[in-house]
Amino acid sequence: MSDRLIDHLELDSKFLRSISLARDLRSQDSLDSYLITPAVLAVLRQIGGALKSGSAQRAWKLIGPYGSGKSALGLLLARLLEGQKSSHAIYKQLVEASTEVVELFPQEQNRFSLAISGSRVSLGDALAQSILEALEHLPKGKLATELKRQLDTKAKTYRDVPLNAATSRLLNDFVLITKGAGCSGVLLLIDELGKFIEYAALNPEAGDLMALQQIAEVASHPTDDGLLVISMLHQHFDAYAKGVGRTLSDEWHKVSARFDEVPFDEPVERYAHFALHALGADATITESVALKKDARSIYRQAIDFNFFRGTGESELFSQAERLYPLHPAALACLAVISKRFGQSERSFHAFMRGYESGALRDFAEHNVVDHSSWYGMSELFDYLTTGVGLRFRDLEAERRWDFARSVVERNDAEMTALQLELLKSIAVIELVAQVLHVVLTVELLRFVMGQDLKAIHEALSELAARKILVHRPASDDYGFAVSHAINVEALYEETMQRSADELMFNGVSQALSERSVIASRHYQQTGTIRSVRVTAGTSDRIAQSIGAHGRHDGSVGLIFADAESSALVDAAEEVARSTDDVLSLTAIVKVGPDERNALIEYSRWLMVHDQVKLRLLDPWTERYVELRFSTARERVSRLVLALLNRQAKGSSGMEYWHRGKAIADSGAMNLSQAASWLFDKVYEAAPVINNELINKQKPSSAINAARQRLFDLLDKKVDLELLGIVDFPPERLLYSSLLQSTGLHRKGAGGRWLLKAPDGDSPAGIRKVWAELDKQLMIDGQVTFADVISRLALPPLGVRNGPASVWFMVYLLVNKESCAIFERGSLILELTSDHQQRMFRSPHTFSFRRFDIAAERKDLIKDYAKAFGAVGVQLGLNASYLDAARELIRWYGRLPQYSQETLRLTNQTKALRDVIKRATDPVSLLAVDMPRVVMAGKGKDGSSFPDMLAKSLTELGMAYRRLQDEVSFSMAQAFEITGPLKALRSQLQEECADTAQSLAEVDLKAFIMRCSDITLTDDKWMDSIASVVVHRPLDIWKDSDAPIFAESVLELCGRYKRWLRVAMRKGEFERQAQRFVGVTLTLPSGEEAAMLLTSDHETKIMANSLLETLTKQVGGNLNLAASALAQALLQLQQGSTEHDENELSDEQRTAG
Repeated sequence: MSDRLIDHLELDSKFLRSISLARDLRSQDSLDSYLITPAVLAVLRQIGGALKSGSAQRAWKLIGPYGSGKSALGLLLARLLEGQKSSHAIYKQLVEASTEVVELFPQEQNRFSLAISGSRVSLGDALAQSILEALEHLPKGKLATELKRQLDTKAKTYRDVPLNAATSRLLNDFVLITKGAGCSGVLLLIDELGKFIEYAALNPEAGDLMALQQIAEVASHPTDDGLLVISMLHQHFDAYAKGVGRTLSDEWHKVSARFDEVPFDEPVERYAHFALHALGADATITESVALKKDARSIYRQAIDFNFFRGTGESELFSQAERLYPLHPAALACLAVISKRFGQSERSFHAFMRGYESGALRDFAEHNVVDHSSWYGMSELFDYLTTGVGLRFRDLEAERRWDFARSVVERNDAEMTALQLELLKSIAVIELVAQVLHVVLTVELLRFVMGQDLKAIHEALSELAARKILVHRPASDDYGFAVSHAINVEALYEETMQRSADELMFNGVSQALSERSVIASRHYQQTGTIRSVRVTAGTSDRIAQSIGAHGRHDGSVGLIFADAESSALVDAAEEVARSTDDVLSLTAIVKVGPDERNALIEYSRWLMVHDQVKLRLLDPWTERYVELRFSTARERVSRLVLALLNRQAKGSSGMEYWHRGKAIADSGAMNLSQAASWLFDKVYEAAPVINNELINKQKPSSAINAARQRLFDLLDKKVDLELLGIVDFPPERLLYSSLLQSTGLHRKGAGGRWLLKAPDGDSPAGIRKVWAELDKQLMIDGQVTFADVISRLALPPLGVRNGPASVWFMVYLLVNKESCAIFERGSLILELTSDHQQRMFRSPHTFSFRRFDIAAERKDLIKDYAKAFGAVGVQLGLNASYLDAARELIRWYGRLPQYSQETLRLTNQTKALRDVIKRATDPVSLLAVDMPRVVMAGKGKDGSSFPDMLAKSLTELGMAYRRLQDEVSFSMAQAFEITGPLKALRSQLQEECADTAQSLAEVDLKAFIMRCSDITLTDDKWMDSIASVVVHRPLDIWKDSDAPIFAESVLELCGRYKRWLRVAMRKGEFERQAQRFVGVTLTLPSGEEAAMLLTSDHETKIMANSLLETLTKQVGGNLNLAASALAQALLQLQQGSTEHDENELSDEQRTAG
């Protein structure tokens, strides 16, 4: 029988190619010989448990490294959810692996599987194409035909809506088709979701964010489980964006949180299990006594050196000969390297069965079965340095690997075989040291190489002397002498001078300082992202930080105490008992020896790291320190954070405290769960808001603009369904999440849509918000907009600024008949878009008050209705104080400025006007202030309040009319025309229309032209004349302007008459002369004086009466009568002589 090793191994693997969901989803043999591992069972347990419990969380993201078998696991889930008939063999294997998990996947399930494979295209486009292909595997029907008709892949629309915006509609319609075909729903598998994220990061305008959000929303519908979604990624969302040089917005992170995270990765120990199946060693190997002894011995030692965990695959390692010829160190290193630098299991299995140079098959063909012949680190180094090589994502690891390769190649001829083997082993172990937490000591290298300890020590010393390797005394390990890393050892030694307690607490402060933890479960239940500020340190530091939440919603104080110090533990408990802040949690973290040592080591390397940065040493030294620092930090994360997340052994004793009391059953909580407990308790009445765009304290400018557009639609199209919104603009998302889902906008009687207050059918959250708004506004006083928003943010509601502003605006619209709105103390009659924008910019300047109509005094409203009727203001008997105040202020606002300022009123009316002008509170105005000033002037006549109020309002309303009458009277008096205003204007137009154009003086001409203008109404005619004479419109006159006007008009009329007298002498304007009589007198000085006197019917009557009397007195002597009349006219003329001296000559008065 041949001794060649290859003849005693199968070297076969069932994983000959990678799984492609698009290709293998409908293939029944695609999972033949699939191995169900504990990691697979953990995933099935998490997803199946959620499905069985009826949880609304039906969207998951499966995260695992490259090639970890995520696609195959997705295919397994598809088989299980399709039912037993789909894959009997895999179901049978699951029964054998775990009866508990089998029960989570009942055989009667019948979900239709739909798969999308990631590529650099839009997610909506890929989904549409996948649905079209899937329809070929479903029965034909009307629904399927209609979907195909409505789906336009060229235009990229569904029902004339862009695909990314219509994703939810498309999915719901496809689910209905599958149910019509007898399926219970759809399982959507999104493989390599990261490629879609990369596309979205490069093309943010495509709307993939909306598509992914809608997919998660459809899957997480509280009552419809028609869709399950499982997406597969190898890293988190933002890591993909960084890979293409982009960053993702906060909205992407919120969408990511809608998918429940399911970690999936096989531990290193499981690769031994895969190796055993691939090797297929025969009896020559498995029954060899020497091989059994050696193999079992070295695999036990491998556990001691941290290559494997002691708890993993212990049964397998008891049959370690079945893993021959793989040395445990090479097996563990290959597993890690394939996960970090290759294609994980597929790369591992390619090594096991492939024909590459240096791979296992190549080794088996050139070696015989012998207990001393193992595939070790030297062989693995040679394999890794040939062919395609490794794919590094860490520049430091790549450079150290290249450095090691160059050292081996450069010194190949100058070194002994032992030294070369040492360098190869160290190079490979350095690649995995951080993951396996192995230390390159002399003892470890002896185990790896199987050589004499003394010989290895001498070889290492010689390599260190030649500056190829460096020995680090602090950890007694070796590494490649990259640059001047040896300088760091002195800095590390300096840290030894610090006390252990100081180092430990410094490590705690630095490792956990200012951490932010999201309350994930609270977010999933309420839609509101809240975070806690995690502060860690001593009891004194935590006591000082309580209540200081910063930009977070709450805080968690972690009091670290040495478990072996009762004094520190007691002090920590005292701080926990004395904490009373409602938004703070405290927890006592008892640190054991392992955690203590990890924190001390981390603190030391932190100090070294800071010193290196300050001293500006060479880049290689900095990278070395970064490596050691990150190693220490990872150890802290593994031990201390595992303790906080309830994963460390013995961690169940840590309890959270709230307001001085320990929280029951909090021993199993991690930080995120504790934060969710805190916010669930504090914000117990928080409404559910499934919209991350508006559910913020400070929405973006784009969302603020959408909010304003929503308000405009509420004002103009409130009676339309969806407010008349078409397509999917941002305001539609606001509408659906804040108005439609809450029932604030609904169909009323007659089919009209309207805004209505919440009722018994509305969600509990919006009912409580509404009750809080009632409580705030229905008080004896005003409350500002800033106060309203801040109070809604307080427990137990905790509503963010974004949704609170929208709901409060809707509250004002629903209660507009009873809500008074004030800006800087002044009542706003109608809330406009400008008011709304100013309100958001200056929330402290707007205040509100709501009035309870039922509690108002109806009798007083009736009195006001009667009084207001006297001035033409109609007020219904069912009106409220607010209605009455609004109508009164509207009436007052329409009054001219003269009426609002004149003092030519009674004292009572002036007092009433001042009360209306200063009014800020409708109730105080109507119920207190106005009755007080009106009834203060009550006389003996016993007039009632409405009569006295009507009298004062009438006087105030007629003030301007009285002024107009006074202007009219002054005009009639100046022109010596009697009769009403109509007669005055008619006479002036008749007399002045022709003469105006002949006047030369500008002011006189303008006055006469205005007097003769018949195109204006009476009010505008008087306002026009007032503007010419006083140079100010009539409605803004002061009290002093009326006498000025009378004097000015009289003077202008005098000048006009004198001009007209001269014109009449020349025989001009005969028609105007009919109303005047011209008299010429010769004065004693010999000068002549002329008079122009009005001649009308009244003057003629007076003249006849005077002549009759005078005739009787002179006894019929007409000469004597004429002499008496002439003497009287002379005396009248002498009264105006002084004024005439300042006038120009008559000839100069005539135009032209």
